[in-house]
Amino acid sequence: MQKVITVRMNKELVDKLEGVAKLRGVTRSALIKEILGEVLVSSANSVKEATLALQEGKKPEKRVNWSKIKKELQQTQPYFPTVEEAIAYSRERRKV
Repeated sequence: MQKVITVRMNKELVDKLEGVAKLRGVTRSALIKEILGEVLVSSANSVKEATLALQEGKKPEKRVNWSKIKKELQQTQPYFPTVEEAIAYSRERRKV
């Protein structure tokens, strides 16, 4: 049995989603299901691997895709213009 869910996204993300779906010749819904499925499987595998390592008394392996992180950072705009402003904001939040 399938269930219907509603997800709110900003226009930028919807535009990207529609562009990729069009290029692949699939619906937005199909693309969302595929991407979400891949992320959930990957996440579940990471959790299983980390749990197994901890049960064996080992440190869980850290996997960091720095090129992906760099690419994502290049596509975003920082919320704070400087590191100092970000740190100041963080410190103010801790006081509350």
